[in-house]
Amino acid sequence: MKKKSVFIIVFVVFLAILSLLIIPLKTTFYVGHANPTEEYIDIKITLNKEIIFNEKTTYQMFNNIKVQKKLRIGFYDLEVYSEKKNISLKKNIFILFNRHIYISYYPEASNENTPCFTIDTSSKPILFQ
Repeated sequence: MKKKSVFIIVFVVFLAILSLLIIPLKTTFYVGHANPTEEYIDIKITLNKEIIFNEKTTYQMFNNIKVQKKLRIGFYDLEVYSEKKNISLKKNIFILFNRHIYISYYPEASNENTPCFTIDTSSKPILFQ
């Protein structure tokens, strides 16, 4: 009887882990622009060479653009590019519990006088107060 119950528990745990690996879950990309003096910036986001966002964005203080995509657990190559500013950023991200990805454009980096993108991941959604 003990062997049978242990087998059932192991089987249920195996199915739970397998379902996490197979079923894609919703991932939210937040695209922000932190330069109120600039009219617009074109942002192109690719995930494993698939374009998921390609638009011109304007400055919005508390309203980032949300892009949702269903992704499975795993590694992804994320690239952000702006043709107007001729800047790009590539980052390899691992999706597990961090289902919120923040992509921001800044006119000047803190240590340089050049524009840049940042990519951050979090398990919690973005909130403004």
